[in-house]
Amino acid sequence: MDRRAFLRSSGCAALGTAFGLTAATFASRRPFEEHFGPRPAYSIIPVVGDGRWVWTNPPEGQTGYLEPRDYELKVGIELEGTGNAAQIKASTVAPLELPEQRIKDVRIQPQGCEAGLRQLAPEAGQLMLAAPGIVAGQIVSAVATYRITLHKEYHAYAK
Repeated sequence: MDRRAFLRSSGCAALGTAFGLTAATFASRRPFEEHFGPRPAYSIIPVVGDGRWVWTNPPEGQTGYLEPRDYELKVGIELEGTGNAAQIKASTVAPLELPEQRIKDVRIQPQGCEAGLRQLAPEAGQLMLAAPGIVAGQIVSAVATYRITLHKEYHAYAK
């Protein structure tokens, strides 16, 4: 048995034991989405394309947080019911105020739920959503819209 076949069979056995799945589920080599449905999750990272943030040489005589740029960022959760459920809770990561990242303003727009932001750790934030229930076809969502200023960080460290 080759290494890949061994890993596949042992992984299938572990998942099957944990979730009550059969080896036939995994033998077809179909994508994850065909077995369990799509998992839409994505993120968009702001990228500056004008070249102003590309340094060929570090700035002389300047250190710290340089060249501020303003951005608008939206972080959200959207849930669509496929049946009846109660006590819905969901969360996702959210930005926090940091030395290189200043939050000017944040607005939360809940739809059919309660939503809030919290700080989990010094550098970890969370957007939370809670709804008493959801029915088939109903959509509940929470979107946090941020106005953020980002800085490049340069402290003149030696290589």
